[in-house]
Amino acid sequence: MTLDVPSMAGPRTSWAIIDRLAKSDPGAFEWQLNLSVAYSKLGDVFTKQSNREGMIDSLTYFLAYFYPRIAVLDDYNVWDRMNFMDSHEFYSDFNDYIVTINAPKNYVVWGTGTLQHPENVLQPEILKRFNESFTSNQVIHVATKEELAAGKVTTQNAMNSWQFTAKNIPDMTFGISDHYIWDAGSVVVDDATKRRASVQAAYLNAAADYRFMVKFGKHALDWLSHNWPGVPYPYQKTSIIQGFADMEYPMMVNDSHQANPAFARFVAEHEIAHTWYRRPQDLPGDVDPGGLEATCGYKPQRDSGTFSYAAHAVTVAVDPELGDVEILDYVIVEDGGKLVNPMVVDGQIYGGLAQGIGTALYEEMPFDINGQPLATTFADYLLPGPTEVPEPRLDHIETLAPYTEFGVKGIGEGGAIAPPAAIANAVNDALKGLGAELLCSPITPRRVLESIAAAKLRRASAAVPAGARS
Repeated sequence: MTLDVPSMAGPRTSWAIIDRLAKSDPGAFEWQLNLSVAYSKLGDVFTKQSNREGMIDSLTYFLAYFYPRIAVLDDYNVWDRMNFMDSHEFYSDFNDYIVTINAPKNYVVWGTGTLQHPENVLQPEILKRFNESFTSNQVIHVATKEELAAGKVTTQNAMNSWQFTAKNIPDMTFGISDHYIWDAGSVVVDDATKRRASVQAAYLNAAADYRFMVKFGKHALDWLSHNWPGVPYPYQKTSIIQGFADMEYPMMVNDSHQANPAFARFVAEHEIAHTWYRRPQDLPGDVDPGGLEATCGYKPQRDSGTFSYAAHAVTVAVDPELGDVEILDYVIVEDGGKLVNPMVVDGQIYGGLAQGIGTALYEEMPFDINGQPLATTFADYLLPGPTEVPEPRLDHIETLAPYTEFGVKGIGEGGAIAPPAAIANAVNDALKGLGAELLCSPITPRRVLESIAAAKLRRASAAVPAGARS
């Protein structure tokens, strides 16, 4: 691959097969990609496009999915015919790669595989730090912002050839920049052989979370190799490049900058963990290559169930002419103990509210005198929709359950049980001036009008003198 000097001429991309290596390996071939680094400038705004690949900024690029793929031939679907698109992860076979990136001086290249002859592309001091990082437990600043700006990092040839080799991998990617800071370190991933894996990070100076990224990556490789799945990291390194994709590739991660370093660590470790799936053939014989799975059970000290507490309050408007009931406001306060996942809890309550509104106002299963159901379709069996279910005001209090892990409680029932009673009380409060009262659900317009009519009849009957009644 050749990366030309940056230009303003516009995009120019082409590839061509140069030579087929049929003599040495019938399944091997070479290709070349000529990439002219181009961008447009509109005022002070640089336009760029980058997802899982592409331009990160005007002088930084992440190259992935850019080379011709060999379709997989398997025993399940014969030839894989899925389109290769930037938005999808590919189904790739395992191959050996030798890739050369020709880049202008002062551009550093990070890539899948092992960098061959680093002495040809790095100046002596940078090379010394780079080599030290493979045996050091410390985070080493291989190249600083100032050294990059001063041209003290790469050899000063007009073009430098960065060659990477990798065996038995499903994919390969590369990051290229002339101003990304470069950190590196390493960690033991296989205690039996004392094999170390390198962790490298490339990032903008302003990305504070990336200053800890090598430390995050080392922790991920160490913990995952020794605990879960407990299989030594299958590659010789991982490089974490600041970009936009939040996506993993063999030995490479393209992650966005995060304001919260804890979340940045979570994203990086999440992506690194995915790479264990990329080498199922290297798993021990007693590990299922179909994937990683963990199953556990939990029984509380007192297994009598856990119950949440809730209070519901509702304001309704009742149309005495039509019998229609409109919910104007709905407030819920729940005590679910310790909320392990608040979004799931809120979803349970919202869903329960919708179910309770259906019970209170719409859903009914009537039968005729012969026991035949009269609600056999959704035209007869009414359900609340988005226009009938309001967005409630929801608050939580936290009283820990004494006999469960973390003090959690059950939550699913709280949203559904209270609405019928709360809505019925609100409707009766609205109708009390008319002397009407409803004691069954659903509170349909017909029942509201019948209740109002019955109240009028009672008032009229009470107004007739006792001696004048027939």
